[in-house]
Amino acid sequence: MLVAEIEQSVKFKMPDCGDLLGWQEMNPPRELGELIATYAQPFRLPYETIAIEYSVRNNPNGAANFDASVVVAKQIGDAISILYASRATVNGLKVWTPGDFGCSLYADGGIGYGGLIPDAQAILDSLHTWEAKMARIGDEMGWEIRAVVQLVAALACRNVAQRVIHPSSAINKKRARSGKQPFYSYRILEIGEGDQAAESGAGGSHASPRVHLRRGHIRRLPDRNVWVNACVVGNKAMGMVTKDYAFRSDSVPKIAERMH
Repeated sequence: MLVAEIEQSVKFKMPDCGDLLGWQEMNPPRELGELIATYAQPFRLPYETIAIEYSVRNNPNGAANFDASVVVAKQIGDAISILYASRATVNGLKVWTPGDFGCSLYADGGIGYGGLIPDAQAILDSLHTWEAKMARIGDEMGWEIRAVVQLVAALACRNVAQRVIHPSSAINKKRARSGKQPFYSYRILEIGEGDQAAESGAGGSHASPRVHLRRGHIRRLPDRNVWVNACVVGNKAMGMVTKDYAFRSDSVPKIAERMH
């Protein structure tokens, strides 16, 4: 079932850990319902079925036992249904394994959940409180859930556009001759050229007396949300604050890290 959904989906490639907007670094973490209500409205997928692929190189929560994920999300009425598969290297071979759990997300942050195999459902049934069940779902597929919410939030920004990346026809012909599946086209997100938002100077409640890099973020306006690029703010005479933000040239950039 998962393979068929992937084949029919519109595919997106996202940065490491699916952390498109840097929400993994929020301290303290924001509640899912608050993130959806604040940034991801209307809470609907841009297409009936989407697939999100991302690598896992720099896990902020420690080592992971897999190195990539594919998340399949489907709009079913007012809910977004989520399934996933993870890739691990076993005896030198890259092996994809479907997740044992699935869930449905609602606009108020509510989650419907279930085990996709008897053992997984038995684990959920053995947990006697809603909080314990939610904690287990979060442990099993928290990244996947948050990746979907971040994609919806990014696409809700008026100045964010999609760009389609097509695979090499020569490579796909070669794969076909070898009996392999072709590579798919996929989409990445970019700042729209005609409606960019930017910040400069220091002012308001977020002003800092020392020069520092303000990371990209979503700004809420009365009639729309927009993405604000990273910028340098502050008073140079008061000194500098140095921060390092890693960028891998072989990965898909975050919106805030798009090279101009």
